[in-house]
Amino acid sequence: MNIYSGGEYGYNRGYYGYKDANKDIKTHYYIEYTRDQKVFDIMDTTEFNFSMLDRQNFDFLEDAVSFWNHLYYDESILHVMLFEEIILDGKIILEQYKDMVVPSVLDKISAQRVKQAETEVQAYKEENERLKNYLAQYGIDVSKIK
Repeated sequence: MNIYSGGEYGYNRGYYGYKDANKDIKTHYYIEYTRDQKVFDIMDTTEFNFSMLDRQNFDFLEDAVSFWNHLYYDESILHVMLFEEIILDGKIILEQYKDMVVPSVLDKISAQRVKQAETEVQAYKEENERLKNYLAQYGIDVSKIK
């Protein structure tokens, strides 16, 4: 049976899929993460238990990847991993870690633009510092300039 994602579930995910009417198959995603330094420090020891990690569950890969990206770029997150489970007739037949780390999530043009912007910002900072030093030679406090 071909089903359009979300049609009967009320949320349009924008893809088509195939499902055998005689099988109950689901894909489940979950993310395990921590902000806790104490948990992170014992992760490679026998004291560690996976229940110490925070966990978020998802039915859709799109939602899981979006949340993973949010966590990955959050500087307070010390550890984050995305897992996928395939569930057939109520039994997990596959559980796997999804390696989400890539050299860049940006395409080459965007990465070049970011690098160019960072270079320009650095040049402006250096120029601003030179101007502050120049004005300071004449007793002008830059913070008092309106």
